[in-house]
Amino acid sequence: MTVKTLSIRGLVVFLLLVLTPAILTAAGAREFVRQNESGASPGDHSPVLPLAPEVTHGQLSNGLTYYIRTNSEPKKRASFRLVVNAGSILEDDDQQGLAHFLEHMAFNGTEKYAKNDVIKFLESIGMEFGPDTNAFTSFDETVYKLDAPTDDPSTVEKCIDVLAQWAGHMTLSGPEIDKERGVIMEEWRLGQGAQSRMRDKQFPILFKGSRYAERLPIGKPEIIQNFQHDTLRRFYHDWYRPDLMAVVAVGDFDRAEVLRYIEKYFGDMKNPTPERARFLFPVPDHSKTLFAPAADPEASYNTVSVYSLNDPERLITRNDYRKMLTERLFETMINTRYDSKAQDPSSPFLFAAASSGSLVRTKSTHSLAAMVKPDRITAGLTALTTEAYRVLKLGFTEAELERAKTDLLRGIQQLYNERDKTSSEGFASEYIRNYLTGEASPGIPYEYQLYQELLPGISLDEVNALADSYLKERNRVVLVNAIKTKDFSMPEDSALASALAEAKSAKVSQVEEANLARPLMPEAPTPGSIVSEEKIADVGLIHWKLSNGAEVYLKPTDFKNDQIVFGAYSKGGTSVVPDDDYVAATQAAAIAEQSGIADFNSVDLGKKLTGKQVSLSPYINSLTEGVNGSSSTADEETLFQLINLTFTHPRFDRDAYDTYMQRLRARIENQNQRPEYLYSEKITSLVTDNDFRTRPLDESRLAQVTFEKIKRIYLDRFADPGNFTYFFAGNIDVDKFRRLVSLYIAGMPSVERNDTFRDTGLRFTDQVKTASVRAGSEPKSEVSIIFSGQKPWTKENEYLLKATSDILTMKLLEVIREEKSAAYSIGAQSQWSQYPVGQYLLEIDYGADPEKARPLVDQVFQIINALKNTPVDPSYIERAQATERTAYETALQDNGFWVQNLKNLSFYGRPFNDILTYPDLIKALTPEKVRRTAEQLIDENRYVRVILYPADWTGD
Repeated sequence: MTVKTLSIRGLVVFLLLVLTPAILTAAGAREFVRQNESGASPGDHSPVLPLAPEVTHGQLSNGLTYYIRTNSEPKKRASFRLVVNAGSILEDDDQQGLAHFLEHMAFNGTEKYAKNDVIKFLESIGMEFGPDTNAFTSFDETVYKLDAPTDDPSTVEKCIDVLAQWAGHMTLSGPEIDKERGVIMEEWRLGQGAQSRMRDKQFPILFKGSRYAERLPIGKPEIIQNFQHDTLRRFYHDWYRPDLMAVVAVGDFDRAEVLRYIEKYFGDMKNPTPERARFLFPVPDHSKTLFAPAADPEASYNTVSVYSLNDPERLITRNDYRKMLTERLFETMINTRYDSKAQDPSSPFLFAAASSGSLVRTKSTHSLAAMVKPDRITAGLTALTTEAYRVLKLGFTEAELERAKTDLLRGIQQLYNERDKTSSEGFASEYIRNYLTGEASPGIPYEYQLYQELLPGISLDEVNALADSYLKERNRVVLVNAIKTKDFSMPEDSALASALAEAKSAKVSQVEEANLARPLMPEAPTPGSIVSEEKIADVGLIHWKLSNGAEVYLKPTDFKNDQIVFGAYSKGGTSVVPDDDYVAATQAAAIAEQSGIADFNSVDLGKKLTGKQVSLSPYINSLTEGVNGSSSTADEETLFQLINLTFTHPRFDRDAYDTYMQRLRARIENQNQRPEYLYSEKITSLVTDNDFRTRPLDESRLAQVTFEKIKRIYLDRFADPGNFTYFFAGNIDVDKFRRLVSLYIAGMPSVERNDTFRDTGLRFTDQVKTASVRAGSEPKSEVSIIFSGQKPWTKENEYLLKATSDILTMKLLEVIREEKSAAYSIGAQSQWSQYPVGQYLLEIDYGADPEKARPLVDQVFQIINALKNTPVDPSYIERAQATERTAYETALQDNGFWVQNLKNLSFYGRPFNDILTYPDLIKALTPEKVRRTAEQLIDENRYVRVILYPADWTGD
């Protein structure tokens, strides 16, 4: 389960009624929602936006709300949600942490499912705990998630029944509550660190005078460990009730049938008598700027943020929607300016952005944030706010506004083109917001029309005026998060106030517009040709060989209406460069991308591509180099032009190089003080026998990188476009692609190098190695146990190792988490490489109390030995098969899955129809195969074990 503690993005639409806590009875809560739905807001008489007609929406007699929509993206799948309008903000003083605790207990026993049998049942129908079956608790709500296959129609009813079990039939037995205390404490422990320490200093200022400052969803350890059982049951009784709940169901099913199931399983639920009032807790206003600085020796970066707190924003009426579009225009334009400033090596900030959205239910925010260079906190704050003042004083230009409008219109156009291919999960998220905050969800066609009608009429003056929303002194909070070194001195509040005043009084000039009239391509390519064509019918591929030696594979699909996904590779990668060039080779593609392309730097390229739905990124990894990208169907020619330019006209910009290197240095600045980094690097060092190419990036290695090396390596790796293999999947017009491929790919040069990769000698250790890392101030440990071996790759071996790791995860969760309550998260994962040699890893990771970290290692080995010596119960096989089959069937409907897997199969020289044989491997899984795989591949004479302890630990 995940804990959602703070969101600063997205729209807030709950209306703050008064500045003191608002008390809502159940009837009052319904009236509050009704008023929002009716658009009742002083001065706003514009039409209320409707709910999309495809949604069956209503209430049962007990007040439970439902949203039901039939949707076939993905096919034979559905998203189910139970939304409880209650979170940690409603906890009594003796319940702090129990809203989240209760969420855990949903998986630990209901009237129909003893203990954690509900997880086993959901896995048996193809749902994986975590990705498909999960929940989160926030300040204001709790949401339970089921993403399920609907191949078997009975699954739909079972999922609604499970939601109902959680809603009103948790058993909350004393022994199960007591067992879960340890799990929650381990989750609390995992969350401790530099970020939480700084948060604990800043939240009382950000939420000054508000209950939100003292109701973090994770709660208080002393309460979690000691509360009386009835204290938890009281929260369940008071807040888990039909009039504070919604069921959301979107997927490939019959709507009327789902409504019958909701009525069947939720209709008899009753609200408690008497009902407790549902409070809304405000964040009080303040008249002056507050400062919330925090520094920590284990912090990762230096950042400054300016929050301007506002009453909650609504998205209910047509005027609300127009205001939202105006804010999007503002943020699009100012963020482009921030991107441009960040490209200047002399800028005090490395990244910056403006955003607006929800802080908590009763407060929204307009915020400016930046990652600043070391020792430039006040200068970074001045530079960050100066850009907003520049807009306030001088405004944006008409050219900036037109580009922003064009981009927004193009974005909604693509959503409209994909309106029948929108994911069920996306729709479910919309309806959750509609229930909790009244946010309108009129449907993509309706919103598309709103964009057409409203955007043209939004004036430059309206957008410019929004700058004041980010700069007003009332309700402003400035946060500083910094790395605390021995030489660091946090700026005083007066210095931060002076930095803001300096920005306000700064003399500014209007931003100059670059010349964007020149063509994207400096010169038109000379076309080549397609010299042969082959159809690979069983996987629906078209294979072309080109005149320059390149090969192209097309996978026409109907998964999306307006999407092309692309990938290309060539063998070689960093493996072919000498060790002295290795670090430069790992960064070369990123710096080339940061530089832009042809005559355009990265910011101007973004402007040049205004209105285009297209992206492209080069890469150089260990064994290959290549390019990945995507586009809409309307912009596929631009995609081809960018592919061509990536090879023929890469750009190497000295300023881009300098700023990129500054960001790398900022990333590594304090890494040796971060316990997680030291732990990770010790693992890598031991597993790879300290191989040169796996050593961490530090100043000595960065010193090996030069601008000249970057350019030379990139030009060499991308010198032969004819030696690459290109893959496209999506809504492909084959005849159109013939022209585009002939012109832009076949038209590129070929030097006929026939490159391949080199074996650099990296081998996983063949010994037993153990180590302890002592770092950090928090009382927590991390443990990794990594088994490895060398063995020729086969697709069956790879699948069997994955299946074994999946079943091992089930066993570890059952014993270590559920029985012993000794870890929050524990699991195994595997990987198997074919080249340069066949070798594999199986890694087990968990976090724990330092006292338990080492003893649990012995328990892990006992579980492994049991897996080796006794075939598992067939139920584990069935669960592993069901979840993997469901994941595979869903992936088959994704263009990106096809491009990535076709690339991999091509690289390894395997037949493309291997993609289609995966179900055969799943079907053939048996308990004996799992036992034999564990026996042969999990070698207790060849593993690495590393334990992270606190710095002051004196034990093992």
